[in-house]
Amino acid sequence: MKRRNVSLKLTPEHDERLPAPARRRATSKSSVIRRAVARYLAYSRDEAAVGSFTALADDLRGVVEGPEDPSSNAGHLEGYGRCMHGRRVVPTRLPPA
Repeated sequence: MKRRNVSLKLTPEHDERLPAPARRRATSKSSVIRRAVARYLAYSRDEAAVGSFTALADDLRGVVEGPEDPSSNAGHLEGYGRCMHGRRVVPTRLPPA
């Protein structure tokens, strides 16, 4: 595959960090940069193909009956946060990451 030359400017930090992955892969800094660009472009393409949840669910808007904003009437929120037996549901705490 024919390659084209591209010029770019790196921050000093990136320039200092770039040789390490090149050594680990026994390749050049240019190869590391090409691989990073390829992964970035593949991720960007996949992300654009998926779209946002709102865009994916747009055709479902208005399918369910009920108020558009349940908080507009406090009665709609009655019992929110309680289990079926009327006791309060206590969320479990996750250990800190």
